[in-house]
Formats: sequence, structure tokens, C-alpha cells
Amino acid sequence: MDQSDKLRLLQSYWYSPRRLHDSPTRYDFPGDRFLPNRSLMDLDRAHTLLTNKTTDFKSSKCNEVYQQKLIESQSLNSEGKRIMVFRGSSKSSTKSIRFVDELRQQMAAISDNKSKQAAYRSIPKIRSLQGHSGRIASTAWNGHILTSGSRDKSIINHDIRARNHLASCIKKHSDEVCGLKWSNEGDRLASGGSEKQLYIWEASKMSSSKFLHRFTDHCAAVKALAWCPYQHNVLASGGGWNDRCIRIWNTQKGICIHSIETKAQIPGLEWNRHHREILSSHGYSTGEDQNKLCLWKYPSMTKVGEFGNHEPRIINLCQSPDGVTVVSAVADETLRFWDVFGPPTTGTSMASDLQGLFSSRNSLIR
Repeated sequence: MDQSDKLRLLQSYWYSPRRLHDSPTRYDFPGDRFLPNRSLMDLDRAHTLLTNKTTDFKSSKCNEVYQQKLIESQSLNSEGKRIMVFRGSSKSSTKSIRFVDELRQQMAAISDNKSKQAAYRSIPKIRSLQGHSGRIASTAWNGHILTSGSRDKSIINHDIRARNHLASCIKKHSDEVCGLKWSNEGDRLASGGSEKQLYIWEASKMSSSKFLHRFTDHCAAVKALAWCPYQHNVLASGGGWNDRCIRIWNTQKGICIHSIETKAQIPGLEWNRHHREILSSHGYSTGEDQNKLCLWKYPSMTKVGEFGNHEPRIINLCQSPDGVTVVSAVADETLRFWDVFGPPTTGTSMASDLQGLFSSRNSLIR
């Protein structure tokens, strides 16, 4: 072989990757999806087909092997999905797929564990709000504000969202603050004291300790307080043993619009949200109304009926969220439930916009 023949052979060998195809070395790594392992390709044939347009080449044995490998790479994997992957060894490809499947299973298990842990709620710590120097006799909620009244004669508004919860402090009562009630709109607060006085506060001016009204008509401690649900300026208050009167106030004008003698101590008042009525609970009495519940028609304040056979006195009264049931707390350490108000009836004239909200039969949210 002369020098020119050797040069042509060298150039042919240099431009042809036959040495990769004919190499006895086996490659045990998978090829990339877009850059496959070149040892599996007949690059000589591919180059010839691209450059020669006249010669018809027959398929070689190597071409058949390549086609078979291509078909195997396009077969369904363990997840039932068809993919195109060029691999150098079926053994290594199976191993890599198995590793991927195991990794996916581990990630799915971790995700399930996180979702299960997130399903359990975290129980916050039982929080203590300081500020009073005497016993707390009354509390009332207004959104995120908790208002408390104490024997130390002060009223404190606690903002439970803040670490420093003390929002405002009022000291106008000259005795224990035994009654507190926020209006339905949350713009006014009524506070009653053992010194027989009733204060009306505006929420926007409480930090200045300036009251809107001060009523001194009661002759005993004012504990029972209730805002009318369909006349937002109307407040009902009940006096203690030496007073025994239910008084209805117009807090806009600052006047008493009605007063009724009950002949018994009044520890609790609740308005009927479905009908124009008000319920009063009674303790010590000079007559037959002792330790009973009395239902009054509003605004005439005529007695509709009496309920209960409590032996000891009634200490407090509370209404259920749906406005149907009333519970009385009695001095004998018992709670008694009463279906006094009942649901609204068809055709009943009711001025309250809250009728559909508080009715258990009409409301979609319980």
C-alpha cells in the first residue's frame, strides 16, 4: 500500500465513527433521550444516506439490531407509559427505572405523611389576661375585643390579637362592675354597677373614658342588660332586690321610655328574636314571682306567662345562638333549658333583619 492509499484510509477512518460501532467495548450506561448512545447507531450508513442520492443500500445486520433496540426503547415502561429512551444495556435500564419508581414511592409517602400531620389541629396554650386587681364579675365579647368588669371598679378592653392585650381601661363606676353588654352592632357598651348606676359608652370614645349617658333611676345593683335586636337604640335593664324593676331605655335620646315593677330581683334579661317579647329571670321576691321566668309583651310590657319551678334563686340567664332555647343557671348548681321563644311562625310581623340568620329552621348555617 503506497503512501496515498494510507492517507485515504486514514482520512476515511478519521471521519467515520466505525471504531465506536465496531468496538468490542460494551457501554453500561443509558443514553440521553435527545443525545443517545452513539455505540448503538450505524453512523456510516446514516452519513452515506445523507450524502449519496443515487445508490440504494440494503439494510444491514447492524441496522436491524438498531431498529430492534429502537422498538424496545419505545415499549411501555413499568407505569404503562410509552417513552422513547436510548439505552446501552437493558439490565441497567431496568435498574434505573426501578430506582426512579422507588424514589417516586418514597416522595408520595412523605407527601401523605405531611398531609396527615397537617390534618391535626394544633391546640394553642390556655392564655391569661392580667389587669384587674379584684374579682371579675362580668364579661362581654365584641369581635376580637373581650371586655371585663371587676370589683376593682374598672372596665378593661382586651385585644386578644395582640401580645400587649390592654386596649383601654375605664374607671368611672364607684363600685363593682356587675353587668356588661355590647350592642348588636358593636358600637355601644352598657355597663351596670353595684352602686345602682348604668353607663352607656361609645366604642370609638372609650379610650377617653367619656360616657355617652349615665342613668341613675335604678335603686339597686344593675346586672341584667339586654339590647333590643330590632331597635338598635333600645336597651333593657333590670334592678336588684331593692329595685325589682325592668326599665326600657332610648339610648339615642338618653331617656327611660318604660318601667315595670316585677316584685322580684332581676338577674337576667333576654329578648325574643322572633317575636316582640322579652324574658326576665327572677331571684329573691316579696311575692309569688320568686325564682321564676316571666315573659313580657313588648312594648306594652304586659305579662304573657310564667315558667319554672326553681327552688333556689336564678343567678343568670342565657339564650342559644339560634334564638330558640333559653338556659337558666340556678343556685342549686343546675342548668335548666327552656323552649320559651320557639321558632318564628309564618305570617308573624317581625321588624328584625336578623330573623333569617338566627332561626334554626330558616338558616342554612348552624
